[in-house]
This record gives sequence, structure tokens and C-alpha cells, in this order.
Amino acid sequence: MTSNVNGYVPSSAMVVVAHPDDAEFMVAGTVARWALQGAEITYVVITKGDKGSEDPEMTPSRLTVIREAEQRAAGAVLGVRNFEFMGYEDGYLQHTL
Repeated sequence: MTSNVNGYVPSSAMVVVAHPDDAEFMVAGTVARWALQGAEITYVVITKGDKGSEDPEMTPSRLTVIREAEQRAAGAVLGVRNFEFMGYEDGYLQHTL
């Protein structure tokens, strides 16, 4: 693993987010840079992303499949190789440890 002018590059990194697409809004640049430099990146997505569609015909189960596919495609563009989907229903997590 090499470092660059911007600092440390890990050999691996885990990005834990609540919803599909959160990582792209928060850390996409860092993920892409680290992956390009050889880091093995794993995304852990806690909720299914099964809410949030304005389509009256959309079901939560169908939206879950769409959101997972979108997350895999977006992550692949950035160089993410590993994905873990925890499968919790969107909107029901509590802010506790």
C-alpha cells in the first residue's frame, strides 16, 4: 500500500452507512481514491432502503431489490468489492449502541 500527498491509504476499509446511497453522498471521493490505490473496500448497509418512493405501485420488497442493485452498481464504479446488506427495515433503527 502506498501513501500519497493527501495522506494515509489503508490496505482495507469498511464503510458503515444507514441507507443505500449514503456512502456516495458522504465518502465517495475517499473510497474511490483508496480503491484506486489498492485498498479493499467493504460497504455495510444497515437498512434495506425500502421506503422513499413516490410511486404508488412500488412495494417495499421491490424497492429493496432496486436499492440493493443501485448500491452495488454505484459502489462498483468507485471500486468497492465487498457488500454486506444487513436488511433492517428503513425507519425503524434506534440511535443506540
